[in-house]
Amino acid sequence: MLITERDENVLQLKLYEVRILVSKSNLMINIGKTVAMSYHTKQSRFLMRPKVTYTNTDIAYKPVTKFLVIHITENLKWTTHICISRPQLSKVCYVIKSFEGIMRFGMIRNFYHSKFELQ
Repeated sequence: MLITERDENVLQLKLYEVRILVSKSNLMINIGKTVAMSYHTKQSRFLMRPKVTYTNTDIAYKPVTKFLVIHITENLKWTTHICISRPQLSKVCYVIKSFEGIMRFGMIRNFYHSKFELQ
């Protein structure tokens, strides 16, 4: 779940609404996997980091987090994601080259999708 807000009071109100929704749905939020981030551009390096709490637990700020499959950084650059993904892609490329004369193209494409694209 992604919640965005600049105002600390409104952010806490949104978190309270999420807590009510989660409770009504009989769901739980894993606080250990919950992070807060403050995004900035190169021009605006001053980070606003309001205190974020959920059920009386402070949510920690992290400079990098993985959201779905993408590694997101505070400065919204792709460098970290590329550095993390490059070794995985390199391994997949090596295996595909090894299979080139042995397997049909469709099987190699399926291997690529299962090992890299869908992770």
